Amino acid sequence: MPETTTALRRGFEIRAVGADDAAAGEAFYAAAGVGLPGPLAVLLQTGSAFLAAYDEAGKLRGLVRYWDNDGTGWLYLLVSPVAGAGRALIR
Repeated sequence: MPETTTALRRGFEIRAVGADDAAAGEAFYAAAGVGLPGPLAVLLQTGSAFLAAYDEAGKLRGLVRYWDNDGTGWLYLLVSPVAGAGRALIR
């Protein structure tokens, strides 16, 4: 599983998305024109994991869905309209 932190990484705070973040996450993907395979709250409840990048002002700047199993993983639904946020999410 990717490391999550509250420290700034390349100017962004990277943290796991929880149920409290579902509405903001759905709005973020919708604003980017990205359709999710279901409601974000349901995806989180059924085992999907997401990481979020927040800027220094606390504004959501990037999201990615990730999965890993025994050293094999994938990233999916990476959206980052701000330079550097996507890069911070995948590091």
